[in-house]
Amino acid sequence: MVLADTINAAHVPSQAFQETYAVWTKGIQDPAIALSSSNDVYQNIPEYRAIIDLGESAINDIYFIMKSDEGMSHMLFLAVIEIKGWNIDDFGQYQNN
Repeated sequence: MVLADTINAAHVPSQAFQETYAVWTKGIQDPAIALSSSNDVYQNIPEYRAIIDLGESAINDIYFIMKSDEGMSHMLFLAVIEIKGWNIDDFGQYQNN
C-alpha cells in the first residue's frame, strides 16, 4: 500500500498540525525567508521543528496539505524524510543547500 492509498479527500489534519503549519506558513512569508534559495531558512523556523516533533502522526497531514496547498508546503518533504529517519543522500542528486 502506498501513502496515497491511505488518505482520502475527507482527511482533516490534526488540530496540532493545523496550528503549527499556520504559524510556519506565516513565518515563511517574511521576505528574508521567502526570497532565500536555501532550504535551511525554511527549516530554521521553530514551527518546522514542531511539525517534525509531531512524529509519524504528521505524515498523513503533510501529505494532505502538500496535495491541497499551492503554497510552500512542498518544503515539508524534508520533514517527512526526517520523521521517517531516511537519509537524504538516498534520493539521488538532491542537495540540501
